[in-house]
Amino acid sequence: MLVLIVVAAAVAFSLFVASYQKQVQSEESLQQQKNLESLRIVSLVPALANPSDTTWSGLNFTVGSEYVNPSVITGLDINGNVVRTYNATITGQSGWKTYFPQQNTTAGNLVLPPHAQTNINITFNPLNPFFGMYSSSFTLPTTSYIRIDVFTLLLNDFNQVFVPPTAIAVVTTIQTWNGSAYVTLPVLDGSQSFQPGNGTVVAWNWNVTNETSGAHTLYFGQKVVCAVCTAPGTTYSAVLTVTNSNYLFALTSVTYKVPS
Repeated sequence: MLVLIVVAAAVAFSLFVASYQKQVQSEESLQQQKNLESLRIVSLVPALANPSDTTWSGLNFTVGSEYVNPSVITGLDINGNVVRTYNATITGQSGWKTYFPQQNTTAGNLVLPPHAQTNINITFNPLNPFFGMYSSSFTLPTTSYIRIDVFTLLLNDFNQVFVPPTAIAVVTTIQTWNGSAYVTLPVLDGSQSFQPGNGTVVAWNWNVTNETSGAHTLYFGQKVVCAVCTAPGTTYSAVLTVTNSNYLFALTSVTYKVPS
């Protein structure tokens, strides 16, 4: 009897050790897969409902996989706010599909194939509580940074922060010959504008207003000569819009008064 008890105990211990080793191997394999999974937000295009709006109406961004296995995207956050629903299309596949990641069902998860890209579109619509963000009070100012978090089934959080540029405008003057005399013209200079973090400044647009007549003139470039700023005693205001490679922008303004 004692021998049977010892044998039974040995068998039970052996089964326990085997089960434990299998569990450890499974956990190690899962951790290895988690460490190997790699997603990257490769581009961002925010949207405005109207050109004069000060808050974004939505975001369109691309997520690329550098992983050899499929990745399951289980959730998205924008600036720490949970995304309720979004539309996405996967490179090489036709059509868009709507995802509801917070339903905790496989139907709400986007399965991204190995080394593929997905284009994700989120619309901020506080009037529709079943579309866009969970928070009905969510707004995303155009002056704010944008942090995108992508969560996966392997409990990874892949994120990227996009920062708008800083617009700096100064006015200098030059002497130019108009054919009969030298005249002083202002030079609108946005070259000191800069981009912190990722992205680069790609466009400088100037909207010059004659404060007397209200006439508008547009100029494009980092540094431009304001050829219309010539009326003696007249004040001109210039609004500089600086745009970066992620389509985020910043505004600033300067004024110049033509000597009488």
